[in-house]
Amino acid sequence: SFELVWGIFSSVEKFGSGNFIDFYDFLDEYYQKESDLTIKERLNNLMNLLSDSIIAECHGTKYTGAYGLTIYFPDPIGWDYDESYDSFDYGLDFSIDTLWNELLHKYLDVITPVPDQKQTVCDIGGVVCKQISWAQSFKPKYSNLARIELKIFRRGKIQSDFSLKLRKNIDGEDLLSISLPYNKIPSEIFKWILFDFDDITLTPDESYFIVCTSNGGNNVLNYYVLGGCKDGGLYPDGEKWLKIQDNDWIEYQPSEDICFKTYASDPDIPGPKISGPLKVKPGIEHEFTFKTKYSGNQEIYYLVDWGDGTCTYWTGPYLPEEDVVIKHKWSEKGSYMIRAQARNLSGYVSDWGAFTLTVPRSKVFNFEFNFFSWLLERFPLLERLLNLL
Repeated sequence: SFELVWGIFSSVEKFGSGNFIDFYDFLDEYYQKESDLTIKERLNNLMNLLSDSIIAECHGTKYTGAYGLTIYFPDPIGWDYDESYDSFDYGLDFSIDTLWNELLHKYLDVITPVPDQKQTVCDIGGVVCKQISWAQSFKPKYSNLARIELKIFRRGKIQSDFSLKLRKNIDGEDLLSISLPYNKIPSEIFKWILFDFDDITLTPDESYFIVCTSNGGNNVLNYYVLGGCKDGGLYPDGEKWLKIQDNDWIEYQPSEDICFKTYASDPDIPGPKISGPLKVKPGIEHEFTFKTKYSGNQEIYYLVDWGDGTCTYWTGPYLPEEDVVIKHKWSEKGSYMIRAQARNLSGYVSDWGAFTLTVPRSKVFNFEFNFFSWLLERFPLLERLLNLL
């Protein structure tokens, strides 16, 4: 079931920054939690086939769930589905001859927030630094914009911020400007990076520009790389633009597009209210309640970021204004911020709701007490008498 698969996803051994999972470990986790005997038998048969196909395997304690073979199964939060996995041009016999990619579509379509506009194919990269800036035009379908995602990595020792600006005219004033420090951008591997901001109002079906800049680095050794697609026809409602130093912006030729996703938020879905204990004990599950005052008649799902590097993916569905209790535990002391979003079946996503808690250090008391030593310290005459015996 949907809930079972995503319930075990967080504990399955992952590789490739989360877009590949160890297939045997996935089947084994599924087998342990599945109650249907017919499905358990099929899972067991698959694990036996995998064991027979592995010639040799070795791993250290860091990868306890590694058995030798991985399969494409992208993290729905950090990665977008790679549409080339469906293409006959790449000769991926497994995805062509099985229903694996259809299964991925089924699950990812349920739990992944639906972008307003997007171009997700990544087969090229463009340098972003002090001398070089890029922009992408798009036409929103909805009247509000809540966040933007770009596919980026950094190379070398660039330490200047990566800046995203939104403009109505490419060389006009900024409707918004948001910057991320270099240590928020991964090194040497593309990843979707979120730029979150207060909602702004747009005019549907009119062009806007996502402008990407940095005030440092160079185009030789230290720079950011912005993902893109060579086929500009995949996103027909916008174009890719280039600016070199103090020159004017030019529409890039041949036609290309950058990788981007824009999201609208539904004004009728406010950020969830989170309640629970302000202090919790480490290693013990505690209950937290999530509630969204949603006036619509659609059921809603919740995404919860627990602040410790783990997430509860889009769990649900729940009725509007239902008190939803979800449990979690933290193993390390510190201060944590729980963040949560709600989305309806149409794909509208709320703003983030937040709640901060503390996990104090576990107190260890030493109750060991030597009564005899205490007695001798308190009454030294007693020690003398004992020495005379």
